[in-house]
Amino acid sequence: RAMAQRVGDYWFAFASTGKPEPQNEPAWSPSTKANDTVMEFGDAIAPQNNFMQRRLNVFVDLLSVLGKFVNRE
Repeated sequence: RAMAQRVGDYWFAFASTGKPEPQNEPAWSPSTKANDTVMEFGDAIAPQNNFMQRRLNVFVDLLSVLGKFVNRE
């Protein structure tokens, strides 16, 4: 229940202000190419840098290869 409340606080802050930044919680900065950060909601709530980056790169590369087959004329 405590984690659900904390996650709900992030959603409420985002819905209210457009920024997922509830009081007394870790800041959730926007993810950009220069700042590849996501918020992990696990045993603790904390920002993670380069979260699953290698796995995401493989997925993006796979989509690129598949796109060449699908868009073939």
